[in-house]
Amino acid sequence: MRNSLLSMVIAILMSVAGNSIAADAHLMIMDPWVREAPPNAKMLAGYFTIMNHSGKSVEIVGASSDKFEKVELHKTVHEEGVAKMIAQPSVEVGKHATVKFQPGGLHLMLIEPKTKLKAGDKVDITLKLNKGDELKMTAVVKKGGAKEEHSHEHMHHDH
Repeated sequence: MRNSLLSMVIAILMSVAGNSIAADAHLMIMDPWVREAPPNAKMLAGYFTIMNHSGKSVEIVGASSDKFEKVELHKTVHEEGVAKMIAQPSVEVGKHATVKFQPGGLHLMLIEPKTKLKAGDKVDITLKLNKGDELKMTAVVKKGGAKEEHSHEHMHHDH
């Protein structure tokens, strides 16, 4: 009797909350961070790792943050010795897969900061998923590391 009551409560909560519980239960964000940039920088980059523990693939179709005018999904590619950042309409996270947004690869392009950000500041970012779900994270602003091969100021942006 107790197990059936618990199951019924869980089912009611899931139906009331909609898809957000299902999305949050199967997706995990790890180590979200934003690279610190000079105070006058027009763009910053955001990084994180996302793990999908479900048996269905998920697509990230957009992102937003109240600290930036616009947030885009980007991928760095190298063509003829030049690094280019290309806007991505979506990024698939396969079933039982992990996708890394990291320097020199996939990243969030954080465009037109509304305030100056320095190391230690926190940035709330919302990922928009293909089924209408949203996944929220808080990224910490960190000083840049030696991992990134090129600064954003020396890359070409294709939209």
